[in-house]
Amino acid sequence: MAKRIEVSGILAAGKSTLCDVFAEHGFPVAREDVRNNPYWIKAQKDPARYELLLQKWILKQRFAEVANAVSSPSPIPYVIDYCLAVDKAYADFYLSRTAPSDMAKTHRAIDRMYKANGNPDLVIHLHCDSDELLRRIKHRGRDFEQAHTIEFLDALGEKIKYYLDALKADGSVPVWEIDTTKGLPEIDGHAIRKIMGMVSP
Repeated sequence: MAKRIEVSGILAAGKSTLCDVFAEHGFPVAREDVRNNPYWIKAQKDPARYELLLQKWILKQRFAEVANAVSSPSPIPYVIDYCLAVDKAYADFYLSRTAPSDMAKTHRAIDRMYKANGNPDLVIHLHCDSDELLRRIKHRGRDFEQAHTIEFLDALGEKIKYYLDALKADGSVPVWEIDTTKGLPEIDGHAIRKIMGMVSP
């Protein structure tokens, strides 16, 4: 059974870039592919109708990826480009007004997933200032992100911080926080040894 590293952070914080670095160092990586999500664009235009379907599709995909990672015989930790314990924030942010009962169901489903597959062995959380996030969002040019504002990013960031703080307070999972406002720090051999030490104390 492979150990599991989950990468947390708001959109454009650098999760995909960090996962690319892990892949270069030989770590198996599970990534979310939003291009295959049939509700992604629809939910941007009509959230009342499609947001719940979007969230259900995301959870189904993510649960399958976690189960696949856990069952892997890889001696190297699996890296996953999200952390569902912290991503409860997205359920709160998007479903609290349109589908509050389903928001609670989402939380319970995430809790059951962790109970069935175990907690991650390490969470790496990426912080980034909202001004820099907005610059990156504009630069990467994804149409469905271009309407995001500083206020949106700040509000979502506060939700994410709430669940990150809860995870840290629980103390059952080590959390390594990285500020990526000026870019990712170099992930060299020393950093990899540190990560492996945190995963396998």
